[in-house]
Amino acid sequence: MGITVTEKQHWKDRIANRIKRRVEEIIAKNDPGFRKRIDELARDKSLAQLGLSELMMTLDQIRNQRKLYKRQHDAQMKQLESNEHAVYLGIGNRICPDEVGEGFTYSLKIDVDMKLQELKRDCVDELMKIDPLGQQISALESEQENLLDTVWLATSPIQIKELWGKMSEMLGQTPSKLQQDALALQPMNSDSK
Repeated sequence: MGITVTEKQHWKDRIANRIKRRVEEIIAKNDPGFRKRIDELARDKSLAQLGLSELMMTLDQIRNQRKLYKRQHDAQMKQLESNEHAVYLGIGNRICPDEVGEGFTYSLKIDVDMKLQELKRDCVDELMKIDPLGQQISALESEQENLLDTVWLATSPIQIKELWGKMSEMLGQTPSKLQQDALALQPMNSDSK
């Protein structure tokens, strides 16, 4: 009797969780700040490609100034709230500078963020390929992404395995290590229980 779809999904999930845990162990052991470092490098590289490095530094400075102003404003408002005369006179009901003109910058920010995220994904892939730890993590995550196909290949009849091999060859793709192992497994005997 063959394995049901539910059982195949179960094993795919179990194997995926083991891979995920192993990736986390590798990162924790070798470089706990790895993902953050790669992410920051990719962001910086993407900003440079867009010619936005200096502009983003300026915007970050402005955001930090706004945060400082907001903290100061909030502290002043708390002081005013505790002063019953200020509440009675309506002091403190002003528009903060960071509330002005946000609509235009918000729509521009969405466009820039979308392009930045696209470039950043590519940069992360590049950085992972040149870093030894990144290569190890990428190999495991690639196996994890292909697990559904791998589990199905491991439990498929010889005809499907042959078709998969021919299709991979035709497309110029090399099956992953686990897929190669799955293709090498003998098909299950439908008569055995």
